[in-house]
Amino acid sequence: MLETKEDFCSDLDEDDNVNGVYRGLEEFLLELGKIYASRLVSDIAFIEKLNYSVPNSDCVLKFTFELAPADMKWAATFSGELANLSFYFSSFGNVNADNKCTVGGSLGTDANCTWKPWQYQSRLDVAAKVTAKKEELAKTSYAESTKRNKVLNFIRSNDSRQEYEPILGYLVDKVYVEPLHNSNNAWQQLHEAMLSHSIHLFHSKYLVSIVSMNINLFSSAFARMREG
Repeated sequence: MLETKEDFCSDLDEDDNVNGVYRGLEEFLLELGKIYASRLVSDIAFIEKLNYSVPNSDCVLKFTFELAPADMKWAATFSGELANLSFYFSSFGNVNADNKCTVGGSLGTDANCTWKPWQYQSRLDVAAKVTAKKEELAKTSYAESTKRNKVLNFIRSNDSRQEYEPILGYLVDKVYVEPLHNSNNAWQQLHEAMLSHSIHLFHSKYLVSIVSMNINLFSSAFARMREG
């Protein structure tokens, strides 16, 4: 919290000074987002417990919330997780940088599945361990960067990406990522594979210097891939 008197009243008479506190805008917006999300989770839980009647009808309605649409960065933040560049990079399962290219891998709860979804109770357990680890490191004289690296390594050693308790609470299991980025990444990977393959088919007599290259649509690498 910041002091209004100290920051804004230094050139005012004593009678004009204002005593109070305020938050920096960035910090305030982040805290406001957390407060709103927590309130939303509470309201949803309350609504799901109730039965609703319809006027002039014997029908009884119940509401359940089965989907929380999000993009991947939002999902990671409100799930209390590390960024998507971490060793365990997915908000949905324990796929990691070492096994992400496993051919024929599967994600599910069966024992024979390659990757398993994150369990909500496991998220809470790891978050509690991380909090204890941070308290332990706070008592040391390590540099802040060293403390942070130790926290990250500790999370990884627990086969997790969880740093805090999920802001979304139990709704974290109902997050669904908007698929635009996934489809874009898939097309990018396909185009890279096509380009690499077609360049191998591109006969050396068609290779010219980059400066003087004049690509013709019908003699391009992609066209020759189709012919090959």
